[in-house]
Amino acid sequence: MATLIELTDTFARLDSILELHGGDTTHPEVESALTEWEKTTTDLTTKAENYAGLIDFYDRRSKTRSDAAADIKAAASVDKNKSQGLKDRLKLALESLGKKKLEGPRYSITLAKNGGRAPLDIDESRVPQKFYRVELVLDKQAIHDAIAAGEDVPGVTVSERDTHIRIKG
Repeated sequence: MATLIELTDTFARLDSILELHGGDTTHPEVESALTEWEKTTTDLTTKAENYAGLIDFYDRRSKTRSDAAADIKAAASVDKNKSQGLKDRLKLALESLGKKKLEGPRYSITLAKNGGRAPLDIDESRVPQKFYRVELVLDKQAIHDAIAAGEDVPGVTVSERDTHIRIKG
């Protein structure tokens, strides 16, 4: 059986031959191309069905794997929360007892200062403007609205939408 690319090429050849002979289906070259095309129509349907089956398989497997990944991520998040909760309790206990370090047979536990820059307590109403940053953000919705209203927006052209495959089973 021909590949999908070969089948597509057959259709393209038929179109070119029909164009060359002005659509005359009685021309021998056109008749030969039509015969080949009729044979490949069945091949194309079969091939497309097989493609659709594979696409469906991969879509379903992708969904299953995405769902499993979401479940694993949720479980990891729960584990992380448990770990952090236990660390918080241990920290509170060490702080309450005034201890900076505990040595056990398996672990050495230290109440250490956080690294990096010191945290800032900020009253934004009192901070001078020179410490603010202004960001320009393109408003695509406003551009769409302006174009819909007939306005010409410099630097913007409306493109054609792309196509996609829709498979119904």
